[in-house]
Amino acid sequence: MDPPSICTAIHPSLSPCYQPLPGYFNAYLQQFAGSLFLEPATTHAMPPIRNVPVSISLHVKNLVPSIYLYYFDECLLLEAYQQTLDLAHLCLYNIPIVLVDLQHQIFEIRIPGIKDDAPAIELGDTVLVRQILHSPNQMTRGVEWLASNQPTLTGSIAPGFNGQQLHAVVVGVYRAKEIVRLRIEHFDMSISSTYSSWLANILFTVQPNRYVPLWESIIAIENGWNWPQSSPFISGGLSGNLQDESNWYRHMLFPEPQHGVMQNSLPKGVFNLHWVDPDLNYEQMKAVDSIISRNYGNVPFLISGVPGSGKTKTVVECTMQLLNCSSDIEPHILLCAPSNPAADTLANRLAHHLKPGEMFRLNGWARTFAEVPSGLLPYTYIDNDMFSLPSFKAMMNYKVIVTTCRDADMLVKARLTNRDLMKLACETVSTVSPTTPINAQDMLHWTALLIDEAAHDTEPAVCIPLTVVANPLSIHESANNTKSSLPLFVMAGDHHQLGPRIYNHDTSLSISLFERLLSRPFYADHPLSRRNAGPYKKLIQEMLPIQRPAFTNLTRNYRSHAAILPVPSVLFYSDTLIPCALPTNPDGPVPTWPEWKPPYRWPVLFSCNSSLDKVEEALHRSAGNGVYNPGEALLALYYVKSLLRHSDVLNNDKPKSPALSILPKEIAIISPFRSQVSHLRHVFRSHNLHSVNIGPLEAFQGLEARFLVICTTRTRSGPQFVKQDQSLGLGLVGEKKRFNVALTRAKEGVVVIGNPNVLVDSGKDETWREFLSYCARNGCWATEDSPQLERSGTLLQDYEVHSAQENTKKSARWWANKLAGASVDSDNDVDDQENNTHDTYNEHNIGENNDDYTNDRNNADIRLSGYVSRLERGLLYEQIQQTNSRNGSQPLENKTATTRGHALYINGPDDYDSAMWTAGIAAEEVLRGALDI
Repeated sequence: MDPPSICTAIHPSLSPCYQPLPGYFNAYLQQFAGSLFLEPATTHAMPPIRNVPVSISLHVKNLVPSIYLYYFDECLLLEAYQQTLDLAHLCLYNIPIVLVDLQHQIFEIRIPGIKDDAPAIELGDTVLVRQILHSPNQMTRGVEWLASNQPTLTGSIAPGFNGQQLHAVVVGVYRAKEIVRLRIEHFDMSISSTYSSWLANILFTVQPNRYVPLWESIIAIENGWNWPQSSPFISGGLSGNLQDESNWYRHMLFPEPQHGVMQNSLPKGVFNLHWVDPDLNYEQMKAVDSIISRNYGNVPFLISGVPGSGKTKTVVECTMQLLNCSSDIEPHILLCAPSNPAADTLANRLAHHLKPGEMFRLNGWARTFAEVPSGLLPYTYIDNDMFSLPSFKAMMNYKVIVTTCRDADMLVKARLTNRDLMKLACETVSTVSPTTPINAQDMLHWTALLIDEAAHDTEPAVCIPLTVVANPLSIHESANNTKSSLPLFVMAGDHHQLGPRIYNHDTSLSISLFERLLSRPFYADHPLSRRNAGPYKKLIQEMLPIQRPAFTNLTRNYRSHAAILPVPSVLFYSDTLIPCALPTNPDGPVPTWPEWKPPYRWPVLFSCNSSLDKVEEALHRSAGNGVYNPGEALLALYYVKSLLRHSDVLNNDKPKSPALSILPKEIAIISPFRSQVSHLRHVFRSHNLHSVNIGPLEAFQGLEARFLVICTTRTRSGPQFVKQDQSLGLGLVGEKKRFNVALTRAKEGVVVIGNPNVLVDSGKDETWREFLSYCARNGCWATEDSPQLERSGTLLQDYEVHSAQENTKKSARWWANKLAGASVDSDNDVDDQENNTHDTYNEHNIGENNDDYTNDRNNADIRLSGYVSRLERGLLYEQIQQTNSRNGSQPLENKTATTRGHALYINGPDDYDSAMWTAGIAAEEVLRGALDI
């Protein structure tokens, strides 16, 4: 096997110490004496970008310790190659370039799409500029050149181009206005018809600084520990490479049952911690208590949480408890997240408890001041008008350092890893006092690494902070070793939400370390795992001894209305999700909105839309991303304006009730296509709705909105369109994680606009089939002839129903009844009375021939009766109880409900009362007794 591409260093013998550190680390370098004892750091170059066959990286099951480096070398090569291809589609041609500072040679250009990271531009990036030179008869000369250089378009230089490609450096980014400032040397300003304005072609390239740290982290893990030094004590205690069973990396990346600890007795069910946050629930307390106790073995501790379950709150509490717990070793915690906003959230919450001298928010030098919350600026360090590192002494004194996984590479370059600091300390002591005994374990600086939103970054990226805290000493397993060795490694996340953002979808790079570990038998096969335990599996004496779980499942959702959660709960979380959001005002604008459909008027609506999507003709758009849908945008506008008008009416009726209003900024609209996002923004801004939050799906990870509109956009039902979207990782069809993220952003209500022919029929998507079935059988369904749309402020006509021949093969009402489980051999079987489609869902309107219904029921191709969530059954039971209470009837004894056109029995050992499933936990003691482990 050929060696990986990155293994060749740039002049390793000539590399000066700390060459990776830019000159802006002046304050740090002046007080760092590590160069006396640490060998120079090796600097690596970006390998040549090329296409390689997908082999070992095709499936994550191929990943074993012996091929760790080769596996991710292949992933990263293909990732960089695919990014090169994608960036080629984003090149800009013949665009204006304006001079703004002659002395410093600063120019300004507009790059559409940078607010949505298409392309992703940061300070310090390199952009290629090809200046266009005007000359007489240029058009004629261009035609002649084109004819003489066919078909390869190679040979002589094209007219209007002098053959020079200038490397420009990004010195300013203004995302809101999509403006970028470049420093361009040797730009020819003598040729111009208009002073200070020229034309140029802009090309984007792969940035080495975003890939080299990933390769270097993998190399560090593969190579293990090799210290050319004279201390025999340290040498004897060092572990080998990744294939060594005593290697710390081996335990963290490939945990096995022998790495854990057996549990032989039942827990007492009480915690002896003084909680910083008194509002923690039981599962959160259990997670923190297990981590502080360090009683689960030398393995990562994983906090798996459903959307809105308080994962970040748990990480913050864990951080504070690690700082407050009594220990012989002073705690120093590295706290990471995949993105700057997520890291800012962690730092903001910790800022309520830690002073600037105790916590440091480490920002990359390319981050602008405007992007950092003002409250966090005292926790940063600025040198030469850029974020930087303070002195070595200050860095060593911080109790908590918060940064992104990728910016943690600054700590690697600054030689602030446990490996380098331990070696520096031991070498210093042995030099000053050779006879002094050295306990290398006491020299560990970093005692814990906590990563929030861990499922949202790639494994190589997470490996960067892992190399910072890694323990170079061997881990020795023994029966008496009941405490996990330091440093601790904790990750919190949800692998059913959006994973890492990648370019190449042929490899398994999209599988995060968090997801990969949860799929390993050590976690997945545990009797108390989410998959095996279900909602409430109690640890009993007969199950002992058992592997002490190195994980906690958070099950309570504090964000969404109960009617929004049944489908995500049953499809992604083994039906364990418990709604615990605070009840909204029943008289508020969202609960009382007239658009919710009978019989239950749950705040969930699927709105059918068959208006054709279109393709934007723009050179800078990559293939597939230019899809937009004007009809869908108008439908979204209709729903938002309808809700705001309803809110205004309630406000006028009760002006002293602030709860009876919803503001535009509390409304969000999501689309998976960037062109549709731009079109939606244009439509809503033209109606003076500037505060409505409109963006791509990825931008809403971790966010929430009181009212949400999901625009699926793609309505052409030809299978080739869906396949194209899926091949490019676009759209919402066949994208389970995107579906889950989109739906669970909503707090009080959600409207989904889409075409069933695409979502269910052409896409063959079981996730969408189940959601649409849920909507259809519970009446949460709107056909296209229901609303009247306002276009440009003028009411014109009914919305275009079946605007294209290809979208008329199955009507919205046909789908509503089919998905609800009714017999629908033809559209004539459907009751056409407007706003009464729910009548077809009960057993009296299925069809006159019961035999036909029985036959259709036996087909069971769409009903998916096994997918009915406990949440849905609880909601139906509560609805029936309320109806009977209003009518003076006796409560149901057998807990039955009518759905899918036939009786659905919801009694049995797995059922729970409505208080449990619609209002959260009936009693905290009941939950604690059921979940104690």
